[in-house]
Amino acid sequence: MDATMVRYDVADRVATITLNRPEVMNAMTVESAAQLLAAFDEAERDPAVGCAVVTGAGKAFCAGDDVQSAWEPEALEPELAKLRRSIPAPTTESLRIVEFEKPLIAAVNGIAVGWGLDLALLADIRLANPYARFGALYVNFNLCADFGSLRRLPQLVGPSRAAEILFTGDLVDAAEAERIGLVSRVVEADALMDEARALAGRIAAKPPAALRALKAGLRLGTG
Repeated sequence: MDATMVRYDVADRVATITLNRPEVMNAMTVESAAQLLAAFDEAERDPAVGCAVVTGAGKAFCAGDDVQSAWEPEALEPELAKLRRSIPAPTTESLRIVEFEKPLIAAVNGIAVGWGLDLALLADIRLANPYARFGALYVNFNLCADFGSLRRLPQLVGPSRAAEILFTGDLVDAAEAERIGLVSRVVEADALMDEARALAGRIAAKPPAALRALKAGLRLGTG
């Protein structure tokens, strides 16, 4: 896969998908979103991949959309329109990741806000380092949240705490995220990727058909 904004690597049946714009905290553009979806497509169709890990390059996971310099308003308008509806519709990126059939681990190595939070929430398992910070900032831009925050966040932390996070736009630090169940565990920064890949390797060693069935069952069970 030839991409610069999203790196894609496979080793020992684990695909590592890395958002690769560290100079802007891996904020998303139309092009980087397209490369991210292409990486998920590649991981899904490759029979040598049993589990995937998504993370960010540098000191951030994903700072959401790049609203400072790299937004392409005309290209983004259909997705933004979905977030302005009174009953919002999931964006294309969220739908694709929800439909990803293989287990997905988010290794949250820093700030994860806006759609970066959604990306983490759409993973099946979340590990974080102590510097991770989580926040749904949509309210600050007069937008509704995307599918991850609206559906997955209340499932993980409960409706009341989810409403507080969504309505205030406040950040949640790594320790609090672990306490409320937003992440499975906090791992020392220099061990995060080793831990994530080790867990992914254990999962990838299991029968693929069983993993697909379990993931589909979890998706049905959690609505």
